[in-house]
Amino acid sequence: GAQTTYLAGYAFNAVRYSGDQPNSTAHRVHGQVVRDPSLRRFGYEISADGSRRDFDGGGDFETTNARLLGLYRPGRTLTIGAGADYTRINVVTSDSGETGGWGPVVFMGWRPTPRTELTLLAVDAYYGNYGTATLSHRTGNWHLDVRYEQGIIDGSEGGLVYAGGRTGFDPGQPADPANPVSEGLGDLGTLPGFGTPLATGLLGTALVDQRRLTATLGWL
Repeated sequence: GAQTTYLAGYAFNAVRYSGDQPNSTAHRVHGQVVRDPSLRRFGYEISADGSRRDFDGGGDFETTNARLLGLYRPGRTLTIGAGADYTRINVVTSDSGETGGWGPVVFMGWRPTPRTELTLLAVDAYYGNYGTATLSHRTGNWHLDVRYEQGIIDGSEGGLVYAGGRTGFDPGQPADPANPVSEGLGDLGTLPGFGTPLATGLLGTALVDQRRLTATLGWL
């Protein structure tokens, strides 16, 4: 029969500064179930993950993602898929004022040889499009990976905050205390524009509307 893979994970991260920037702690959970379509042609992928970063003195940054993807393998080398994706980022709003929503997702995987694989994933999220494209190839002991990413990411790798396109930052409802993180962004008095840095190190983590191409060459 078909093979089913189960994955689950948890990560904890703490950021501590010696200056005036706020310290923070973060938690992230992830789960995934994949039904391999290689034997019966049809399969599926169900995944969910969520993260929360809390800042000293109040304020938080939350992300949630859930995805249901149906997979079909018409031949030995090709896998295609389609489904629904839910994304929520509590400090990022769409042009209609939403901080989360459902959107369609499509996937393609092509493996012409056991050493070469191409994958494409595209999602129409509530704030705009995001997706990834990866190309992996092995020859001898060499391993080449090329990856293109588009969309909003968070992590500790950049320490920059950007806004642009259909993206903005939500300062909170007028009747409620504003999130200090969003309030700090608003106090900068900078109008968001694509690729415009609004703050450096304010979140203690990266929130980037990115277009990134990376290539890695390794020896195995």
